[in-house]
Amino acid sequence: GGPVGPIATLRTLEWWQLPAVLLATAGGAVLLVAVVDVGLLGGALLRTLSRAVSPEAEARFARHEAGHFLTALLLGCAVEAVEASPMSALANRRLRGSPGVVVHAAALDAAAEGRGAPAADVDAASIVLMGGIAAEALAFRSAEGGASDERDLRLLLEAQEGRAGRDA
Repeated sequence: GGPVGPIATLRTLEWWQLPAVLLATAGGAVLLVAVVDVGLLGGALLRTLSRAVSPEAEARFARHEAGHFLTALLLGCAVEAVEASPMSALANRRLRGSPGVVVHAAALDAAAEGRGAPAADVDAASIVLMGGIAAEALAFRSAEGGASDERDLRLLLEAQEGRAGRDA
């Protein structure tokens, strides 16, 4: 006999069936790359590609992270790490695979441990968290980034509410 399996099937295709086979193969390859990117690389490949394709996305990211950096610096919060490259961020433990600015704020540490913090620390952490969104909105009249910042702010404020309830 002749060849068996997928190669034999490909040889029996008519010319008009080839585009559908190529399209399905390309779609499967893109899906596989996306799954590997999200599963193993935390989406770093997609972030890198989207920034390469969209200069505005790169500018928004830079402005957003600069807002965090500047507010942290002005409020005296320690900046522990800064990384703009999604691929380089994968190697930095402090960034947990996501590019950006890592700021040490006592109130965020307290919230992560489920406890409250002094009001001044909460104020500083809140300003740093929202500094990225504010900087992006000032430059572009809207903010597309900041979902994780909003989540972190919510956790911070919920920890404060929990503390206020225990102290009452």
